[in-house]
Amino acid sequence: MIYIIDGTGEHDSKKYFSDMSRGFCWKIHKQSSGSVYLRGPEKFGTETWEIGDNLYKIIMSDRERFANPPITLVGHSRGGAACIYVAHKLKTLKININAMLLFDAVDRALGFDADVIPSNVARCLHLMRDEAFSNYFINTPEYKRLKHNQTIPMLTTKEAITRDENRIKQLERYNKAMRDACRFDCDGTGFSFGNAGTKYEPPCKAQRIRYRATHGAMGGAPLQVSKYIDDFQYAKAIEYEEIDSMLHIQTKANSFLKEVGESGNLKLDYIPACMPYDQTTIRERIFY
Repeated sequence: MIYIIDGTGEHDSKKYFSDMSRGFCWKIHKQSSGSVYLRGPEKFGTETWEIGDNLYKIIMSDRERFANPPITLVGHSRGGAACIYVAHKLKTLKININAMLLFDAVDRALGFDADVIPSNVARCLHLMRDEAFSNYFINTPEYKRLKHNQTIPMLTTKEAITRDENRIKQLERYNKAMRDACRFDCDGTGFSFGNAGTKYEPPCKAQRIRYRATHGAMGGAPLQVSKYIDDFQYAKAIEYEEIDSMLHIQTKANSFLKEVGESGNLKLDYIPACMPYDQTTIRERIFY
């Protein structure tokens, strides 16, 4: 039986489910008969472990009603950390977990170290964001060229120098926005969303794969890049890369679910909003 805890979202439940209905966790729930789905915490994540405790109680109740069904845990973001927390609680009772599927699990809720997948989890697949993607703009050829030009004697006009300096500042602002979207710098607070579940106790068979995508895209519900990056060409390039990563995530998650005896029929329905003239190509890659 699949037990799911989704990621962080809005306080308002209607807005939350509107956002998360595109996500991998919700899609797994809808395709899996008898699965249990719990919404994730709000922005500050103070309810994370309480949600984990609620799922733990549901699992214990189901074990009494259904004669110890096999357990598969699925979680995104803080919901992934909560799944790890539940796994540790079940370990104290020597209850085994068939599989765990994590979409970029992060640990921003204080009070429990969710870094280690416990030994009672037979198999785990953790799909994680690539940290290099969060510094997308300062790794672009344009930014590197402009920074290099600052280190050599200038043979150009003062206006050109000022223009280049302003462009550097703009790309650095984009980079900050990108880090916020990837959940590395959180609204300038200095805290970062580091990944939970990065270590594993044997004999758990675990696999970690990193993808170039924002935190939301890792869960199947990406942000509209053009809302925080107002440079159309860069926004388009980022969304193309995110869609490509999401398609690979979808394939890997489906394969894993089938391997552990669950239904694996995830299919994306997200079309990048900044590419209206190229919708057909993207739609064909997703649906056909």
